[in-house]
This record gives sequence, C-alpha cells and structure tokens, in this order.
Amino acid sequence: MQMDGRETTDDAISVQAFRRGDTAAFTTIVHRYRERLYGLLYGMLGSHDAADDALQETFVKAYRKMDSFLGRAKFYTWLYRIAVNTARDHRKHERRRLRHVTSAQADIAESDTMNEQSELRADIEDMLSSLPEAQRLTLLLVARDGLSHREAARIQGCSEGTVSWRIHEARKTLRGRMHGTI
Repeated sequence: MQMDGRETTDDAISVQAFRRGDTAAFTTIVHRYRERLYGLLYGMLGSHDAADDALQETFVKAYRKMDSFLGRAKFYTWLYRIAVNTARDHRKHERRRLRHVTSAQADIAESDTMNEQSELRADIEDMLSSLPEAQRLTLLLVARDGLSHREAARIQGCSEGTVSWRIHEARKTLRGRMHGTI
C-alpha cells in the first residue's frame, strides 16, 4: 500500500503532538498502521498469535523510542524497521523454544496450524517460508504492502538494486516451485 503525502504530513503532526505530551496522538499512529504492520508480521511469522504479540511489542518499542525518530526517513519506514526487527527477534526466540519441545508436540502444533488454514494458503505460506528471509521480507514489503523499492531498501538497510534482485530471485524460485522444477 503506497503512502501519500497526506499520511506523511499526518505522521509528522502525530509525532510532534506525542512529543508534546499528547498520548492520544500515539493512539492515532497505532490505528493508522496496525493493519499494515500486522500483515507484515503475520507474513514473517506465519502465526496469528505470534503476529499479535509482535505487533504489540512493536508499538511498545515505538512508544518508548519515539524520541529516537529523527525524521531522516519517513515515519512508517522507521516503524516498519522496528516491526521487522521485532519479528526477527520473535523467530529467534521461537527457534530456541522449539528445540525444547518434543517432536510429538511439534507434530501436533503443525497439525493444528494446518487445520486452521485452507490447503492452498498453507501451500503458499510454505513456499514463502522456504524463501531466504531477505527475499521473503522484500517480497512482502513490495508485492503485498506496495512499498516502493526505495522504501523497502531503507527498511532493510540495503540498496534499491538489492531489492530488485531479491524480488526477481524470490519470484523465480516461487515460479519454479509452483511448476515443480525446484
């Protein structure tokens, strides 16, 4: 979803109001971005519960770190970066936790997850999750969230050329898997 100039202006107004002590301004920010961030986090984490937790943590971090937003980047770029880092932290934590879960418990959890989703959605999510993290994140930011290559590059701390390459490689891999060649 592409941002327009009004949203950028609204962000600046909300940030300034929050810095002046208007905590309701932060609620405005939450309402403006929660759906987009939730979609990003769900795409990265693959679980509604994990996405909910990461979303809440993202907004808590943003609330606490608002003074560190210097305005060099667009506000939502700064906020997306917090969300991406939070999702990565959640995945690291989840990998550590799963090492301690018995294989039988893991099988049950996977079975429950598959029952909640349609077969097609599960196949798509499996294909996306098999992509390298950088390619998956880039594809989610650009193809699903509609960010420009420049915005996705800023969020990920890479060049626009790298974003283009990641999207190309991710699509090539997904096409190959869909056609059974990979």
